[in-house]
Amino acid sequence: MLTFNSRIIRLLLHAVLWIFIFFYPFIFDYSSIYNIQTFLRVFLLTLFQFLFFYLNTLALIPRLLAKKKILAYISSVLLIIAVMVCLSLVVHYFLNPDYHKNNRVFYHSFYNAVLLSLLVWGISSGLKITSEWFINERMKREIENEKIASELTNLKSQINPHFLFNSLNSIYSLSNKNPDKSAAQAIVKLSEMMRYMLYGSIDSIVPLQKEVEYLENYIALQRLRIKEGIPISFITTGEIHHWQIAPLLLIPFVENAFKYGISYKNHSYISIELKVEGNTLYFNTQNNLHQAARIKKKASGIGLANVRRRLELLYPKKYELNVIPSDKLFKVELIIRMNND
Repeated sequence: MLTFNSRIIRLLLHAVLWIFIFFYPFIFDYSSIYNIQTFLRVFLLTLFQFLFFYLNTLALIPRLLAKKKILAYISSVLLIIAVMVCLSLVVHYFLNPDYHKNNRVFYHSFYNAVLLSLLVWGISSGLKITSEWFINERMKREIENEKIASELTNLKSQINPHFLFNSLNSIYSLSNKNPDKSAAQAIVKLSEMMRYMLYGSIDSIVPLQKEVEYLENYIALQRLRIKEGIPISFITTGEIHHWQIAPLLLIPFVENAFKYGISYKNHSYISIELKVEGNTLYFNTQNNLHQAARIKKKASGIGLANVRRRLELLYPKKYELNVIPSDKLFKVELIIRMNND
């Protein structure tokens, strides 16, 4: 929709255009503006073209051409042009003193009336069609943006129950092992994370520092349930305080690392690295692969599938994501070129 200011600008441009058209005949003979017959003749001819211009723009094109009533539109335009020519000849007959002195004035008036009517029709049609095209394109972009926003909201909303389900399973397992201390600490960590998910991540982008703190809380929560001796590292390097990122974008990779990379029977480790160089974020996770069949089946499940789709919507052509499963290791390499918003 046009704003108030844009409407005013458009009205001013139209006013300047018609003032120029009206005074154009007097540019080469300014004194004729004081001749009442000449002034009235130019005024009436300009008025006829003015009416034709906006009749075509506001009525004929929207009601006939836009509804594909081509024959009715062409017939209406030809009829109006015929009327315009007749009115022009009538005006010249009564208000042009040379009309009765020289027969060539009739043909000259007829020719000018037809040419001017076709010119007005062409300009008004071109402007209207161009304007409608821009409006339709803007509406298409707005609809597409609304669809993207709706899809992002749906994808983001799926993360919360997915995370909560995994966290509650971890706390339940923890409460069976150490009900006195660890479960209580885990609930505190979970409440901090849920607070961030409910209130801290409602915007489309959040400070990267907040997202890092969220990951640290999640990792601390997981450490409570994992036996000592399993190496878990989370390293951050570079300047992370001045950058923004989409919320809850990195957590699915960390979740998968803990979900599929921990085994109490076999050697396990989890390595997570987040590095910022310039405006580029490098995020890598690496863990043992103990459940190869299961991870290969679910690597494209809700977590990674959602984050991949969110990356496509939020960072088109600005990210690289490589998920690398092998017989013993599972790696994720993510590169995002961020905007410093």
